Amino acid sequence: MKKCIIIAVSIALLLILNGAVFAEGKTEEYPSKSIYCIIPWSAGGGTDTTIRGFLKVAEKHVGVSFNASNVTGGGGSVGWTELAAAKADGYTIGALTYDVLTHSAKENPPFFYDDFVCLVGISQYPMVLVVKADAPWDTLDEFVEYARANRGDVNVGIGAIGGNHHQLLTAMENKLDLKFKPVPFEGGAKIIAAILGDNVEMGFINSPEAKNRPDIKVLAQFAKKRHEDLPDAPTAMELGVDIVLGSFRGLGVPKGTPEDRIAFLRQKFTETWNDEEFLSWATKAGASPSYMSGEDFDEMLDAMFPNVKQALEQINR
Repeated sequence: MKKCIIIAVSIALLLILNGAVFAEGKTEEYPSKSIYCIIPWSAGGGTDTTIRGFLKVAEKHVGVSFNASNVTGGGGSVGWTELAAAKADGYTIGALTYDVLTHSAKENPPFFYDDFVCLVGISQYPMVLVVKADAPWDTLDEFVEYARANRGDVNVGIGAIGGNHHQLLTAMENKLDLKFKPVPFEGGAKIIAAILGDNVEMGFINSPEAKNRPDIKVLAQFAKKRHEDLPDAPTAMELGVDIVLGSFRGLGVPKGTPEDRIAFLRQKFTETWNDEEFLSWATKAGASPSYMSGEDFDEMLDAMFPNVKQALEQINR
């Protein structure tokens, strides 16, 4: 009887140990629930529209739904701070745009751009200089002549102080020996409204925001070549102003996310970008689709950061 008890206990212990080993070695299926996406910009804007349009198509490739939320404030810093602090388990992703570099270049930033691992670049586009459609200037030269005659008194609509629009304005001031009065607004829609309301003489917006807008005219786009959104608008380089500055939209995860989950999302998001459903939607929506792998996206941020830091130093002088 004693021997039977010993044998029974031994078998039970063996089963428990085998179960523990099996549980330890079992890999959790990923993804097994919806994925949360932080969008650091306001609802209805270009970034919000692009990211939501992309994720809608991504659901059939990733196999789960995406729960996107606009976490706004501080020129994107509130959303990126939340993303950097999120659990790095592949269930929180976030939109990345140019100003993730701007905030990283500031003194004592709440996050740094390499707190994130890039997954995919979705779109890239140049910034453009626009005025009201019936404004008296039809060329960049004419506007520059006006700005020289009214040095320091020309109001220019930009995004956040220190942001990419402000950096472009500073570069233009330095290149052409001009002085403007920057007026910050929350996003391109409000900059356009200020131009149409004669509150500013001109403004900087992103090329997708200027597409199919007969109420404004583009005097220059700051790209190496004319963007497909605006084939009739000259580049600043064509006009003798050697300035190239644009922005981008993509997705990333907090640093420390498991490599296999990063690889999975990179693969599925690449499939999404190449999906005809997304490309057709993006073209119609004016989202300026431009693919970049996660690895190339990481490298681009590394290459751009020193220039952004230098631009901020010039602004703060």
